[in-house]
Amino acid sequence: MRCQISERIITAIMAFMVLMLVGCGTPENGAAVDSVAPGIDTVVTEIQDEAIAVNNEADSQVSIEPDDSPASSSPIVVSNDAVVKSETGSVMMLLTDAPNSEFSEINLTITKLELLGGELGSVTLFSGWRKIDLLSLRNFSNLFSMNSDVAPGIYHKIRMRLEDIELVRRDAAGEIIETIHPKLVANGKLDFNPRGDFVVAPGKSLVIQLDMDAEKSLHLVKTGGGGGKKPGGKGKNEYKFRPVVFVDIVDMVDYGGKLVRVDGDVDSVDPQTQSVKICNLKNFDGAACVLVSLNAASTVYDENGELITLDQAHDPERGIAIGYMNIENGQGYMNAVALELGSTDAFIFYHVKGDVTKPPVDDSNLFYFSIDPGQSFIAGTEFRVLPAQGAKLFSNQGELLPWSAVTSGRIVEIEGILDRRAVEGYTFEATVIYLDVSQAAEQLAGTVSNLDLSAMSFDVTTPELGDRCVVAAENVSLYMVSGGQDGLSGSRIGFSDVQNGASVDLYGAFGSGGCFIADDILVTAM
Repeated sequence: MRCQISERIITAIMAFMVLMLVGCGTPENGAAVDSVAPGIDTVVTEIQDEAIAVNNEADSQVSIEPDDSPASSSPIVVSNDAVVKSETGSVMMLLTDAPNSEFSEINLTITKLELLGGELGSVTLFSGWRKIDLLSLRNFSNLFSMNSDVAPGIYHKIRMRLEDIELVRRDAAGEIIETIHPKLVANGKLDFNPRGDFVVAPGKSLVIQLDMDAEKSLHLVKTGGGGGKKPGGKGKNEYKFRPVVFVDIVDMVDYGGKLVRVDGDVDSVDPQTQSVKICNLKNFDGAACVLVSLNAASTVYDENGELITLDQAHDPERGIAIGYMNIENGQGYMNAVALELGSTDAFIFYHVKGDVTKPPVDDSNLFYFSIDPGQSFIAGTEFRVLPAQGAKLFSNQGELLPWSAVTSGRIVEIEGILDRRAVEGYTFEATVIYLDVSQAAEQLAGTVSNLDLSAMSFDVTTPELGDRCVVAAENVSLYMVSGGQDGLSGSRIGFSDVQNGASVDLYGAFGSGGCFIADDILVTAM
């Protein structure tokens, strides 16, 4: 099941807006949800005149001052080295994705992200060229960009521009055997709609989360003619891209959600406030810094994977922080679950993926896994994984798990040190382990008939199975993709928005009564 994220306007003091592309976030019911917080009319009334005035002011009147001070007892701030004035907001973007087992890579080339809103027009959050492998982010979010001068106003849509989509398949040795570039409809212009307008208010905080489900976004279509690539098929298999992206207005106060991972240069370490400032982030354009806060449950490791305290970290040069983004007293920061520190030359933490082959059998929680291709190791090699002191196990949705959850066949992602000297064989001494707990779903596709809104059921006519009865699950998620050559638009819908004759893709399982129980319903109107 996808994690439920509340959709609210955050009432923090500092204007701090975060945009995330994530793999969990589908609401746990199919009813329409208002994405604007209670009391929004008051907020809108207060900001309308001020937002227009600010928008009309000369750019020189918006002062952005450098923030080069080290971590101190002041609130910990996630920033792009800017002090934000009360009349503007700050935007951070995180990327992540839901699991997909068919491809080795799903690469999106993003060239622009904007907020669209009525009289205020558009606000550009990112403009450039960035290639992102969504599958590398199945277990955590990655910081993509931050902005500090978002004009206050009422917004209703997020627009993304894609230049390319690349699907990559690799063989067991990690060699590329096939690349596919699905055709981009509308020149890659994609609009994502929350349930209602949302507000960026002066001196307030807002978080926007984009939940991209790459697997549901890729639609396999068999066209006429010969030369099908897959055994048993006729015609040509083509993939069409129809964006399934859930938009959530997220309250970041004690926000759990997916873990966030940042990797960069250590700018400062402050044992007194238990904080570390990490700058020059890898895979990030711009001068962003993230200040990381430690608590009693946080673990800190040196470059050898040994558990240390922050005051034992002697002039570290590089740091990897894993934790949850949060806001307290209007200030954004990362609440770390683990922090890895060391010198640049000696920093040898690995980040590898594979499948569990032997689960833990004793209190050491040692298990074995077979490594995936394309990771500088021979694919299929079996490694031992020994959790380091204080190591933690998380689900791909960011939930802390017991070690008993590690079972054979599960997909794992491991962060840690490789001990090549172990007598028993190569051993990863893991500091953080991510476990994929998602369940594979059966799929049906066809046309809706005999719709019964009261029973939340309908029949679907499929090419392969004929007519089948469908019942929506209690926590069903519904999404619609619509549009054409002028652009594609995606948004959550309620069950009452489904109509007879609609084209649907269903994800779930057949129940004991013979009907298909749909956990996810995707309606396509293209």
